[in-house]
Amino acid sequence: MNLTEQIIALCAEQGVSLAVQDSKLEVVFDDMPTESLLQQLRQYKSELIDYLLQHQHRQQSTRITALHEQTAPLSFGQRRLWYIDQLEQGSAHYNMSVALELNGPLELTLLKNALHTLVSRHEILRTTYDSSGTRQIIQPQAQMPMCELDWSDQPSEQQLADLFVSEQLLPFVLTTEIPIRVTLVKLAEQRHVLLLIVHHIACDGLSLGIIVQELASCYRDLLAGDPLSLPSLTVQYSDYAYWQQANQDLFEQQLGFWRSHLAEAPAIHRLSTDRPRPPQQSFTGDCVSTKLSAEVVSQIHHCCQQFDVTPFMLCYSVFALLIARYSDEQDVLIGCPVANRHQSVIEPLVGYFANTVVMRSRLQAGHTFSQLLAETKTMVLDVFQHQEVPFEMVVERVQPERNLAYSPLFQLMFSFHSHGKAELSLSGLQLAELSLKAKTVKTDLELAITVTADGYQLDWNFSTALFDASSLARLAASYAVLLQAVLADPARALAVYPVMQASDETLLQQWGGLKPADRQAVQGIQEQTLHQLFTNSVQRQPDKIALQCEGRQLTYLQLDGLSDQVACYLQAQGVSAGQVVAVEMGRTEWLVVALLGVLKAGACYLPLEPGYPQHRLDYMRQDSQVSLTLNDAVVEQVISGVAMSAAQQMPVVDGQSLAYILYTSGSTGQPKGVMVSHHSAVHFLQTMAAQLQGGGTWLAVTGVAFDISVLEIFGSLAFGLTLVLWSPDQSQSVAEAIVTNRVSHLQCTPSFAQMHLSGLAAKHQLQSLQQLYIGGEVFPPMLAEQLLQLTSAQIHNMYGPTETTVWATSYQVQSHVAAIPLGKPLPGYQLKVLGQDAQLLPPGAAGELYIGGPGVAAGYLNQPELTRQRFVQCPNTQSCWYRTGDKVRWMQDGQLQFLGRLDAQIKLRGHRIEPDEIAMQLSKHPSVSTSVVLLEQLAQEGARLVAYIQPASWPIAEAELINQCKTFLAQQLPSYMIPAAFMVLEKLPLTLNGKLNKAALPSSQNLAVSQNFRGPQSETEHALVLIWAELLAVPAAQINCQSSFFDLGGHSILLTRLLAALQEQFGLRLTIREVFEHANIESLAVIIDQRQLPAGGDTFNLLSQTDVGQSEEFIL
Repeated sequence: MNLTEQIIALCAEQGVSLAVQDSKLEVVFDDMPTESLLQQLRQYKSELIDYLLQHQHRQQSTRITALHEQTAPLSFGQRRLWYIDQLEQGSAHYNMSVALELNGPLELTLLKNALHTLVSRHEILRTTYDSSGTRQIIQPQAQMPMCELDWSDQPSEQQLADLFVSEQLLPFVLTTEIPIRVTLVKLAEQRHVLLLIVHHIACDGLSLGIIVQELASCYRDLLAGDPLSLPSLTVQYSDYAYWQQANQDLFEQQLGFWRSHLAEAPAIHRLSTDRPRPPQQSFTGDCVSTKLSAEVVSQIHHCCQQFDVTPFMLCYSVFALLIARYSDEQDVLIGCPVANRHQSVIEPLVGYFANTVVMRSRLQAGHTFSQLLAETKTMVLDVFQHQEVPFEMVVERVQPERNLAYSPLFQLMFSFHSHGKAELSLSGLQLAELSLKAKTVKTDLELAITVTADGYQLDWNFSTALFDASSLARLAASYAVLLQAVLADPARALAVYPVMQASDETLLQQWGGLKPADRQAVQGIQEQTLHQLFTNSVQRQPDKIALQCEGRQLTYLQLDGLSDQVACYLQAQGVSAGQVVAVEMGRTEWLVVALLGVLKAGACYLPLEPGYPQHRLDYMRQDSQVSLTLNDAVVEQVISGVAMSAAQQMPVVDGQSLAYILYTSGSTGQPKGVMVSHHSAVHFLQTMAAQLQGGGTWLAVTGVAFDISVLEIFGSLAFGLTLVLWSPDQSQSVAEAIVTNRVSHLQCTPSFAQMHLSGLAAKHQLQSLQQLYIGGEVFPPMLAEQLLQLTSAQIHNMYGPTETTVWATSYQVQSHVAAIPLGKPLPGYQLKVLGQDAQLLPPGAAGELYIGGPGVAAGYLNQPELTRQRFVQCPNTQSCWYRTGDKVRWMQDGQLQFLGRLDAQIKLRGHRIEPDEIAMQLSKHPSVSTSVVLLEQLAQEGARLVAYIQPASWPIAEAELINQCKTFLAQQLPSYMIPAAFMVLEKLPLTLNGKLNKAALPSSQNLAVSQNFRGPQSETEHALVLIWAELLAVPAAQINCQSSFFDLGGHSILLTRLLAALQEQFGLRLTIREVFEHANIESLAVIIDQRQLPAGGDTFNLLSQTDVGQSEEFIL
């Protein structure tokens, strides 16, 4: 881009229009350009004239001229607004408004005449629209509706605000009403408020200013008895609509830029929200406002001069960086409104000219902010060079997946306004624009910056369906922190700029267990060993029952003696301190005897589940260099021999010695061994002391190769509980075992609880439970509700990887929780949420969880490189932290929320998807017990989502359940998250540890899925295929009845034609929303057939709840 093109792009950014008239450079603007731009215009005037003459001759095939037509096509922007109006059956959230306080003597008749002059002057203000949405009809005459209210007896600011809300919520009927109405409120004899409501189809932000300015001018002239001083308009908005239609080829030439600019762009932003995204976009909004002082603005201007950029570019760059840091995303798309008034003849017109352009920032962690500024400048100038292309055409050509849940291409907006509120004097009558905050928003989030007399005002408009005001207040504060940091030193790397207030850093220290007092809380017992904790219990209560299995019992003293015998046997076999002893035994009391014996001998144990595949067991023995294997036969032989006392013979074991090695799944195809020391294991047990003191009975249901068995076995024995072993081979059910043994403590996975407790147990069977620990998988809220109904026990959601020793966080489950948090760190555990650049993220931002503290394991056995990758030093720390690979965020109340696995996150057709989120929603269906969603790769069709369902009861009508689940998910999730295939299984397979065994799920390759071709099967479907073929210009034989209208090339304009075709073919008047929600032929045919039945069925409530407000742009 040469210098001349850069100047023209800067003009576009600042709302300055350039044209050549009579060989002179004509400069038109609403707000004064920067002095720097004015100087460039003077310096390069001749070059600009030459360029514009060539440019106009080459690209602008016509200029806008007056046609004096009484009807016209809709402009591209108007088509979209009409489409939205039809979708919402009257879109009140596209009402624009201005409220003027009038202080002084008011001549009401003159005010009415001035308003009538405006309507007569601007045809767009007396225009209606035909029912097909293809033509706008200019009414030759129209009366300006004005509602007059006299509140002078009891003026109330709240009453005025309520009026503003009610007027904003009142939609226009575009086919019969002109798009403007006026309310005049008398608050006192010489104090009035004038409220103007204009539909966005006839107005944009600049138009509101024109209306106010011209109203004041007309009133002033009428009051003085002078002829109207406003110059006549040479063209009208309808002429612009004709011009735009005639110049589509010009726009087509520029679409190549937009296709390249938006290629492979993310479909939706990754900012974490306070609530799940609703299936249909909500426009109800709110606003958090902040200010930047004049001093900060001065620093902004100084920085802009230093890097030759504009305040818009700098403030936008800070916003893009902030979004990147909060979302942990490097590819950020942000929409920006532009005035789009390039020809001087349309400068004075009221109408919807504004366009929206898509900014795209690709932030690289190694770059500095000054580099980002340079990249932003280039990108912004390129975008503004192509700003004339209507946003609707960009959407049609780029073809993003359309969804009612969010707007296409971007959901974040940024705008920069250099004008303030209007203040006019009218011969003793003072006009001042009132600040009445809007309550709607057209995107998820918009930052609108307005230049004021004392600095900048920042309005953070946000969707209340997604965000809390407290979250936006924190984001706004982070913007200020980040801005100050980049102004202080623009040469720093993007990753190291702070985004948090000091108060947030203090909160993270508190929430994450990072305060010195937290680290010192559990240092008293850390140098003991697991078997020493057991020995302490033996000394306290030697005759208490320690272990019980199928009626057989051992006291603490008996268990101590038998484990001594195993320890002596191991020593006699040459096992020395630090060696690995494999324990491959059935689930009997001898298993616990063996584990204690291994530890007493100074060795560490390697649990081998007999049910594991032999090749996996062989690999674990070989990798760990097992010295000896204990099995049932060996241990029974040892304990049947002569009793031996081991008190003086056992080696001294310190806290750093390994207690056990557990193998977990590895990405290489082979499991990896996690080495856990006595120090870490004892530390973990101490964190659980408060809940284990006081005795009780623990029912152990978990395989010993699963690390949570450490709490069951050694936690029980360390704190004097009775340990009862249960296995699936026993005749008693879990519920019966709880009753028989009066069990007080139980720990299991959600899958296990679903199978053995919520589905089979009666309420009276769980009365003895005091503590119920659920962990190892995502805890479905519906399961939690079921368990809360069954037991009065405290139910805890436990979280922790094997690499940090069993559990690291805990949350006591409450009723009616949408998503169960991971909770807070256990005493001594430390938590940090870090971004891709390993920088600490603020509350609310999603990132990877790092866990520190004494519970962190010693690393992976024989895998030093993997250990270096996962066991790391965090910035500004000297201790070792484990990178969990789990995506989490801190909630506003200090609880940690699980968002999914970073390595499990998938990308499907441009969308980043968490399969666990889909499964969680699916499990809320009353007929679904549990579910899992996986990504499956197909040879021909590519990737697809597959849902596996375990129903709440069996047998069940599978097809009916699948249809119910599809409908249910469609109400909860956007369409791209609906699985393409469903499989119903009586039971989902579990591993020996009680977790879901995804590897054992059957393939869905032979299922009929939505991606497979299906032709028309009914008369209605055949008719629909023919209609689609004509509209989409696609051969009828190639139309899949399960493909979306939009996937086949449909867009909003074609959708309106589809509605007309459906009415003509079937005699039915469907709404846009109905077609949008049933976007394939298969589902649309069902709706049509139902509507044609003699007896009417249920109808759709298509009115969305909206609140008041306005925005310069909207997106759909």
